Amino acid sequence: EVLACDSTMGTLSLSLANYLEVTDDDMAALSEGLPPNLHTLSLNFAGCTNITSEGLSLIAQGLPIRLRVLELTFTGCKQIDDEGVRSLARFLPRGLSELRLHFVNCYLIGDAGAAALAEALPTSVMKLQATF
Repeated sequence: EVLACDSTMGTLSLSLANYLEVTDDDMAALSEGLPPNLHTLSLNFAGCTNITSEGLSLIAQGLPIRLRVLELTFTGCKQIDDEGVRSLARFLPRGLSELRLHFVNCYLIGDAGAAALAEALPTSVMKLQATF
């Protein structure tokens, strides 16, 4: 709630890497609390093995519409699958210009997830880095 009240915050970088306690419920709370006027967002959940595709979907649904630069790291989050990436792709802000996604060692993500991302990628994206 505190973050969401800050309408002047333009950049947010948060790492919860390797905190095994992080769950989809935490993702829901974070998603609901993202400041509305962010233009740059970096979230690192590498090694948070209790995060599932539902958690990724919740974060995606809460992405601020003014977002221009987005970096999401879910390396080693082994419960994220193609459906999670599909959901992320559906909710990417249309004005996004730079996107970095890291899903290395997410073994449930396959060609279908990558294809969904490619199909839904906003035309505004000028710089893309994705690792699977």
